[in-house]
Amino acid sequence: MDICFSGKFARHDKNTAGTKAVNAGLRVVEEVRTTTHYLVAADLSSSKARKAGRFGTVVLTESEFEDYLEFGFPVIEAPGKPPRSTELPIAWTKLESPFNETIEYADAYGVITQIAGRVFEQGSLKRDSGRTRYWRVQLSDRERVLALREDRILSPDFSTRIG
Repeated sequence: MDICFSGKFARHDKNTAGTKAVNAGLRVVEEVRTTTHYLVAADLSSSKARKAGRFGTVVLTESEFEDYLEFGFPVIEAPGKPPRSTELPIAWTKLESPFNETIEYADAYGVITQIAGRVFEQGSLKRDSGRTRYWRVQLSDRERVLALREDRILSPDFSTRIG
């Protein structure tokens, strides 16, 4: 499977990330193509992430890349569909004061959408490198609930509302 890296990362330089990817059995490529399985993007709104989204390439954040290094990269067809967050052991806690919010969110394909709903739970996934925070949102139609990764929420900044 092929993986590409885009941007400057907080915890890895591209050479180190590339070495870790090769050690995980992936082949590092320089360009996103229709045959690229994964793109790790420092900026989910970058032109490379948008291109990958159009191709159907799975776009990962640096945190998701670390999750996949720890838990394993799913074998997928290129382009492929990412595994669902419901497959990961997320511990959920109900918020004392749920709140309504309109959220700008970048999905695994780099597509940015507006999501309106009631934020009612906070969760986290424990990894060797720390925790990844998630938020559960009941959509305005009251029929669906989404689990959103905090590092994919472009606005607003929830850390200012809840510690």
